[in-house]
Amino acid sequence: MDQLVKFTLGRGDMSHVLSEISQTYPGSSWDGQVFTVDTPNTSVKITNLDNLPGVNMSINEVWFDYDVLFQEEAQEETSILIRFVHDSVLFHQGTGNGAVGENQLNSAAMYNTLRAHQVFIPRHRNIRWLTFRVSIETWKKVTYGLLPSIDQLLQRKEEWIIFETIDYNMEKCIRRIFEVQSKNRAERLGFSLAKGMELLTYFFRQLSKRLENDHSVGLVTMDVDTIFLIKNDLIKNIQSPPSIEDLCRKYGMSADRLRNNFKKVFGLPPRQYVLKKRYQEAYQQVKQTNESLSSIAHSLGFSHSSHFANGFKKHFGVSPSALRENK
Repeated sequence: MDQLVKFTLGRGDMSHVLSEISQTYPGSSWDGQVFTVDTPNTSVKITNLDNLPGVNMSINEVWFDYDVLFQEEAQEETSILIRFVHDSVLFHQGTGNGAVGENQLNSAAMYNTLRAHQVFIPRHRNIRWLTFRVSIETWKKVTYGLLPSIDQLLQRKEEWIIFETIDYNMEKCIRRIFEVQSKNRAERLGFSLAKGMELLTYFFRQLSKRLENDHSVGLVTMDVDTIFLIKNDLIKNIQSPPSIEDLCRKYGMSADRLRNNFKKVFGLPPRQYVLKKRYQEAYQQVKQTNESLSSIAHSLGFSHSSHFANGFKKHFGVSPSALRENK
C-alpha cells in the first residue's frame, strides 16, 4: 500500500513550529535557524529567516521515500503566503491539484491564511522551494496601495489563491539563494535576505502590471476543478488547442462562465493563457536544447520569428538569444 505521511504546520511562527517538530521527529535537528533531517528515507533542510519585521522567509530542500502532505492550519490573523518553486513541482490540494513549478505555466502561488491549506509533495523527487509569509501591515507598506483589489480581498472570510509565472529576474534570484546555502552562516543570512526582498519586489511588480486593467483575482470556487480540467485540455496540444465552443459543449458551461472562471483562477482568458504557456515552453527549450530559435518558434505555433522574439522578451525581460548566450 502506498504510504502517505501527513505533517501539520500549526499556528505560531515558523521557528516555534520547527522547534517542536525537531523534538519529536527521529533524526532531526534544529539550531534556531536551520532544521535538518538526515535518514535513509528522508532528507530535509529548511532554513528559516525571521530577521525582518512582518516577513518570514524559509528556504526548503526536501526528498522523501514516501508521499508527504503538508497541512497548514488556518490563522486567525490573516497573512499572505507566497511560494516559489524551483526545478521541481509542488501540488496545491483543493485547488484542482494545481501543479506549481518546473515545466508548469505557473511557478509561484500566493494565497491567504484564513483557511487551512494543503501542499502535496510526491515521493522520490528532490523538491526545492521558497516560502514567504508576509503580514498584512507589511504587505501594505511594500505594495503602497498599488493592488487595491487584493487589499479589499484580504478583508473577506474566503480562501483565495493566485498563480503566477516566474520571470527571468525572479529565476536568477531564486537560483542564487539556493547556491549560497553552502556558504558560512553570516554570508548565507545576509545574501538570502537581500535576494529574497529583491525577489518579492519583482513578484509584486509583475503582479501589479497584470492587474492594472483587471482587478479580479483567483478566488477558489466550486468550479475550480473543472477549470483545471479545461486548462489541461488546452495545453495537451499547444499548437492547436480546442475551441471555446468545444470546451463549453464538453463541460456543460457557457462561454462567459468559462472565460470568467478561467480568468479568476489563472488571471488570464484561455487564449492568452495558451499563448503564455507557449512562451513558457519556449523558455525551457531555449535554455535546455540547441534547437534553432526559428525551429522552436515554429514548433510552438509562432508563425513569425520576429513576433516570437518580441513577445518572449516582453514575457521574460530577456530576449531568447540573450537567454541562450547566458545559459
